[in-house]
Amino acid sequence: MRTPRILAAVVVVLALPLAACSSGGGGGGATETTNLPAAAQLLSSGATAMTAVRSLRFSIDAGGQIAGLALRSATGQLTRAGNAQGQASVSESGTLVEIDFVIIGSTAYIKGATGGYSKVPLAVAASLYNPEAILDPDKGVVKLLQTATAARTVDRETLDGQAVYHVKAQLAQPVLATLVPGDSQSEQGDLWLTVSSSQLVKVSFPVRTASGGSGSVTASFSDFDAPAAITAPSS
Repeated sequence: MRTPRILAAVVVVLALPLAACSSGGGGGGATETTNLPAAAQLLSSGATAMTAVRSLRFSIDAGGQIAGLALRSATGQLTRAGNAQGQASVSESGTLVEIDFVIIGSTAYIKGATGGYSKVPLAVAASLYNPEAILDPDKGVVKLLQTATAARTVDRETLDGQAVYHVKAQLAQPVLATLVPGDSQSEQGDLWLTVSSSQLVKVSFPVRTASGGSGSVTASFSDFDAPAAITAPSS
């Protein structure tokens, strides 16, 4: 297993999410749906709510073989301090590899299908990807919400049993490029925020596949502020 390449994919997972600060996000003059909250207010409230989150669970799905991204899927738990643990499926030389990972500070622990965990510095994989970016107000979902433009509220829906507002918006390409090293096919994206707490529970946006076709990345978030006891594994 080529540990640095696999680790790079894992770090991308944590930077993603859904990985994503200027004021006035959500503006842009898009037409609002009657009797629904203004998208600008929803995005502003969402940014405020996500700023306060201390931990969450994430689920990432990369639909298609994304250009420049080995990740196919991942699930796990992340804290604001940048510690994380979970599982990921990555493409390694055309083969899907399932791995477990734990990240503590600047150190990652990676385990494949066989053997124990290997300890690897994050800098070996990619110094540009910060695992705490998802909950960093200057890099992660807060920035994604604050820099969204031309937003409109699509509908009030039910997602995983909870009431949410569905918002479409132009997502800033530089932010997406920071969170995901694949080409963003378009800046148009979809966001879902809870009615009760304004927390971002899902974001999806298109990307270019390795073959030049259309793909997508979807990140889902749940279990906000749940206890997270993430510790370094034994070898």
